[in-house]
Amino acid sequence: MTVVFAALTVVGASAQVKFGARAGLNLADIASKVNDVKAETKIRPAFYVGGLAEFAFNDVVLMDAGLTYSNQGAKAKEGDGKYIQHTLNLPVWIKYDFEGFRPKAGFYMGYILSSQLKEDGKTETVDKDSYRHFDYGIGLGVEYNLPNNGLFFEASYNWGLANLTKDGDSKNYSNNRVIQVGVGYKF
Repeated sequence: MTVVFAALTVVGASAQVKFGARAGLNLADIASKVNDVKAETKIRPAFYVGGLAEFAFNDVVLMDAGLTYSNQGAKAKEGDGKYIQHTLNLPVWIKYDFEGFRPKAGFYMGYILSSQLKEDGKTETVDKDSYRHFDYGIGLGVEYNLPNNGLFFEASYNWGLANLTKDGDSKNYSNNRVIQVGVGYKF
């Protein structure tokens, strides 16, 4: 994270900067195995909200980074069980502009603030020592910016690479998978 902030500071000295906010729908799931058996889960709808800073290197190459609260997790394949993660993510995107249409690729680093299990109307907080808190991954997406306006629409897929299972290995793991669809405004 220090390297990213240092790079943003250096880039900010010579780049054009816009600040903004984003929010939208998360379609979150978790890929996991327990004792080499894949756990079956379903997508859990939730939300994300955050701020961003966009750096323009020139007319077509841009980078944005920000801090985003992301409500993630998964639903049980059967029944009403849910696993809920409250996460702070730092996404960093490199974008290429085609007259407002911007494909983007990047990475994210995240910190899981807390986790909960919810079933039969009861919510239980998961012990903080039972999972890893640091998350990271890669992402692909697209953004469309309305002309002469700060409004933009975005969609992305974040593929978690960190094994969030405490003392996990290739037979015992859990990784975040999140589709995000949202809207934002740049000032």
